[in-house]
Amino acid sequence: MAIASCSAIWIIVSDCGGVRLPVLIEVKVARPGVNLVYRKGYYADDLSKVTAKTDLTMAITPPPAYAGNMKAPMSRGVPTSEQLLFDVDVEPSAVAPKPGDPSVLGTLDPKLHGKRLTRYAFSYVVPIQQIAFTSGSNQAHKGALDFDIAVYDENDKLLTGLSQIVKTTLSDATYQQQMNAKEPIRFLEQIDLPPGQLFVRVGVLDHTSNKVGTLELPLKVGKR
Repeated sequence: MAIASCSAIWIIVSDCGGVRLPVLIEVKVARPGVNLVYRKGYYADDLSKVTAKTDLTMAITPPPAYAGNMKAPMSRGVPTSEQLLFDVDVEPSAVAPKPGDPSVLGTLDPKLHGKRLTRYAFSYVVPIQQIAFTSGSNQAHKGALDFDIAVYDENDKLLTGLSQIVKTTLSDATYQQQMNAKEPIRFLEQIDLPPGQLFVRVGVLDHTSNKVGTLELPLKVGKR
């Protein structure tokens, strides 16, 4: 979204008698109803007094899903993975709860129990051409996808999450039809979110190829 008018204020104090003080950042926009997400500040170091350690490296490549474990790719702030490209629509859920559903969907932090939660729906669309299938009996084609959500607060603390594995077996005729028609894999995942400014990590893992796709998005959930 283009911002017609904005301003930024930097309050800079880099050194005061050897004591490191913060650089504070404030951003204002001349438009009501805009939700701003940005760093509120940082500490500035005098690089002339810093000796760099040559054995340290910066992570610029996404971490893989070791042995099908999505913990590393779903970590807050790490580079996103683009081995699998997918679309996901995120909005408050309009799906009515089913009998037998748990009262809370997701691995909610126990400290948040009792908070008013909002159920969100994550609607995935994954191109079928990206999915690796294995051959089964009677010319069947088998696939397995892992759909993951990890939700963090502004301090990078994990608040809740959800992981679901979807397995599918297609006959050869259905497989060929969907491949030719380029029909995507669609999946709906729901999770209950606490109010506040959140950062949501969304990921898809193909268990056959071990390829991963992730993205990270800010989401502000209002109080009910």
